[in-house]
Amino acid sequence: MTELPLRRLILYKHGVGYFERRGQFEGTKLTLAFSREAMDDVLKSLVVLEKGEGHVKGIDYERPESWSNRRIELGAGRPLRDLLTELRGRRIRLALRDEAAAEGLIVGIDEPPPEEPISQALVTIYRSDVRQITLHRLNDIRGVQLLDAAADEVLWSLRANSDKQDSRTATIQLDEGKHDLLVAYLAPAPSWRVSYRIIVDNIETEVPDVLLQGWGLFDNVLDEDLEDVRISLVAGRPVSFRYPLYEPQQPERPLIEDTIRPAAPPAYTLAAPAPAAAPRGKMMRAMAMQEEAFGGADFDALSLGIDEMAAIAPVAEGASQGALFRYDVREPVSVGRGRSALVPLLNLRTSCRRELIYRGAAGEQNPMVTVRFENSSGLTLERGPITIMESRSYGGEAVLNWTAEGGSVTIRYAQALEVSVKENQSSAHQTRRLRLGRDVLIHEVEESLTTIYTATNTAGEARVIKIEHPLRHPYELFDTVQPAETNSQLASWLLPIPARGEAALRVRERRLIERREHIRSINFDQLRRYLHDRMLDQNTVSELREVLTLYARLDSIAQRFNEIEAARQKIYNQQTQIRGNLDVLKNEGGEGELRTRYITTLAETEDQLNALREEETTLRSEEAACHVKLEEHLSRFPG
Repeated sequence: MTELPLRRLILYKHGVGYFERRGQFEGTKLTLAFSREAMDDVLKSLVVLEKGEGHVKGIDYERPESWSNRRIELGAGRPLRDLLTELRGRRIRLALRDEAAAEGLIVGIDEPPPEEPISQALVTIYRSDVRQITLHRLNDIRGVQLLDAAADEVLWSLRANSDKQDSRTATIQLDEGKHDLLVAYLAPAPSWRVSYRIIVDNIETEVPDVLLQGWGLFDNVLDEDLEDVRISLVAGRPVSFRYPLYEPQQPERPLIEDTIRPAAPPAYTLAAPAPAAAPRGKMMRAMAMQEEAFGGADFDALSLGIDEMAAIAPVAEGASQGALFRYDVREPVSVGRGRSALVPLLNLRTSCRRELIYRGAAGEQNPMVTVRFENSSGLTLERGPITIMESRSYGGEAVLNWTAEGGSVTIRYAQALEVSVKENQSSAHQTRRLRLGRDVLIHEVEESLTTIYTATNTAGEARVIKIEHPLRHPYELFDTVQPAETNSQLASWLLPIPARGEAALRVRERRLIERREHIRSINFDQLRRYLHDRMLDQNTVSELREVLTLYARLDSIAQRFNEIEAARQKIYNQQTQIRGNLDVLKNEGGEGELRTRYITTLAETEDQLNALREEETTLRSEEAACHVKLEEHLSRFPG
């Protein structure tokens, strides 16, 4: 337990706490106890302030056992054997049977054979006064007295292996006299939680009353009781991290071997004059500051820059703290060691609206019983569970979302089973307009979505439900009853439903989209239909008909080019075969006659190739002319 009492505790949502200890102390050493896991945070945040006339000299803390050269390893089951082994070379005195004793330097232990008990081990002692080594059975030893620094090593090791091995201490070194101290630090702490209760009263009236009560939950994880501690609970997400300061870091260094080289005279420079020593009262020491460094500020207000706030609510005070919000519990709190506590944060009584709300496309069949009210508590409401009581009984549960002061609170906590809602959705597409682009026909299409909500009421009394319909951008409402409320995401309508009856609401939305169609893909039947439906006028249709005719001619010319190329390739293959035959035929006899016929056929194929070339040239000219005419028509279309 720390000698300086805890006076203030600020808990954050992300697992750290701010601890502030304050009080009078007389002495030169003030010991603080921390858990092992807290040391990194303590070393990066510990602040010590002296209000009185004394001075803080410094702070020292325990080194991690893993870095101690005094650690003695004591195994389980045979601690005496392990202790004597570890103390080899130390001076001890053994108390033996019959009140005998042996004093000297311990040399070691000779283990017995495996078949003999460990009690038969021999302890070897060197007596320097007579230069003699004596042997003593382990079973004869009745006590061991440590005569040198070995006692400190054993004490250290026993402490390190005790049940309190997770405890660490830091010692504040002070000068003689009385001190008025404030010690503040950060340390890991469980995240605080919040829970709400809400009572809905006068349900039968048009504007019911609501009482919202908020409680903060926190845990005392310290090894001490908390007595009259000021509690603050902070909501938000400040940047926080762990930084390894407690465990010493020994970086690896490169090994540089010595080299033989001629010595060179050293270079000398004039040192700058040393600054004058600061007066002791103005000196800033690492992790310890004097009060005068704060310019005479109010000592009670020094809590990491947290100022006193005026009362806003009857239970807790609240204040924005940059991106955070802080709840200050007005009355001091006492919590026993190992216990947890609930502290009151707010009591808000206001009017509310109780509604049956159906949210479309939320996968629900029944509307939800909902209460809505304004957060006029003067506090930011942190996210947390909420239990609803209505008509003096349990009504349901929900989660209250984070809500700023002045914001609207919406709590949906139960299904209204007497009302069910069915949704029927359909879509349609209709071309509203056609217009020409360059080489494309642009269809302006209206896409419409229709949702029909059909609500059925099985109760013997009429009901009014609010239907919330999600708005789909860039769709817009049309041919629909004006909504009662609307925002960027939802539109809502009030739908009265008679007792044991039905009612329906139709919501229609639309948007305009464009679909581009290449003119070349249009056929003449489509043109006649567009003209018949008055989507295009006669002049436009005539222009498009000319364009389609030119495209059709270009397609036929392209097809004829392919046919000419195929015929040319066929002729080339035939000529290759004929030339091959001519190479092996003689000029006389029957072979001579066959040779003459091949030559005649070869001449005919040359005539065919010439005819194909002439046709291709003609088609090239016609193709170019068609492109010129096509460009003239397309140039008259909008770009």
